[in-house]
Amino acid sequence: NRCYIVEGQTDVLQMDQLGYGNTVAPSGTALTVKQIQLIKRFTKNIVLLLDADAPGIKAAIKNISPLLTEQVNLRIIVLPEGEDPDSFIRKSEPGKATQYINNEEIDFIEFKAQQFKKEIETDPTKKGEMITEITNDISIVHDKNVRMVYIQRCSAIFGIKENELIKDIRLLREKMKLKTEDGVFFAFDEAAPDIKEKKQVNILSNFDDVIAYHLNDNRNYIGMNCAPLQK
Repeated sequence: NRCYIVEGQTDVLQMDQLGYGNTVAPSGTALTVKQIQLIKRFTKNIVLLLDADAPGIKAAIKNISPLLTEQVNLRIIVLPEGEDPDSFIRKSEPGKATQYINNEEIDFIEFKAQQFKKEIETDPTKKGEMITEITNDISIVHDKNVRMVYIQRCSAIFGIKENELIKDIRLLREKMKLKTEDGVFFAFDEAAPDIKEKKQVNILSNFDDVIAYHLNDNRNYIGMNCAPLQK
């Protein structure tokens, strides 16, 4: 009842040979909402297992918001530096790769804290920005019990009082209660520059999800209700 997401086809093959047939790859392209929704038909438990280089880490960070917006149970495995699933499995002694994959899952909060550990420890501004980014991520989650677990994790890792985080996340979620007039796109003006730049628009029926994407700098998303649209 889980799916591993890796970066390339050779990674999928190595994972399959190791016994993880529940592995997929976007084949070098960015993970899309449609792909996430396809996986969700089978499981909501998703594990990112991407390359341990700068592009791989960047891809993992970029994929966090879309995955959380789709309300999946997200876990991440960070491989040793310079490795990808293919090379790591091939180089590992028998049983070691399986042991690593089974025991090294972390949540997205710990993952972000690890990747920016030096900056967070030496730069208060960077720490504040990271906390803001993570509270934005947490605010996307619909289940209040899951949100509370993430709040506790964030509080423990960054030394911030839970009540402060709860207050900030409550304010963010209040913004998600906005509605729109019949026949009018929601957040179109805010999305227009990104739509023009990326030459792509994503239209969602859930306005909460639109705001969640915008909070995480994915702004080529707009909302549409079920009423007939104005020309």
